[in-house]
Amino acid sequence: MVRGRTRDPMGDYLTDEMISDTVGNANAVVVASLKDMSLTRRVFRHIPDGAFSSFNPGSSDYKKQYLGELRDIMSEHPPTVLAVNDQEVSQLVGENIRDEKGEVDVDQARRLAGKATRYAPYVLCTLGASGMLLAYNGDVEYHPAPDVPPHLVKDTLGAGDRTHVIVADLLKRQTPEEDILPQVAQGVASVIQVRGAHADLYSSFNSNGQHSEWITS
Repeated sequence: MVRGRTRDPMGDYLTDEMISDTVGNANAVVVASLKDMSLTRRVFRHIPDGAFSSFNPGSSDYKKQYLGELRDIMSEHPPTVLAVNDQEVSQLVGENIRDEKGEVDVDQARRLAGKATRYAPYVLCTLGASGMLLAYNGDVEYHPAPDVPPHLVKDTLGAGDRTHVIVADLLKRQTPEEDILPQVAQGVASVIQVRGAHADLYSSFNSNGQHSEWITS
């Protein structure tokens, strides 16, 4: 996984040789929140043809130049999965996703996620409390946000990354698309009931591969 923030001097120490050695030998590459277009281009240039890749551009007040470069990069090197939130898909497609009350319009979100598949075969779009979408091949799957009782929510840290990585992992495992979001919702429900991010990707599943109950203490 290659990740960075605008406050990090990523370009100062990620050489082309380091990127090539890491990305070039991977069978799956997850790119998240780089923001530096030069670095993003360098990473995508080294992803082998046919390798699975997932790209989350990260939340930002995008400038037109950044959006143009972002579209160009994905046109040249389409990721397998584009992972965006409601703000990002709205800006990428150039259409409003919210209704007159300022709330996410789920029907409009479905349409925009479908249009965003011009940049990647799969588009994962998270809508916060309004749920999540997975668009692919003319279809758009929808699942509501996990209905975790408020008193059980400890920390939302890691929820977005959990969503992104579970989708990538399940697609790599060739899980039927219609079965993916329910498993994502269960994984998110698990991680937000624990303080801090944790790495047990399938902590919400028992030894038989079935969903366990939510943590209740």
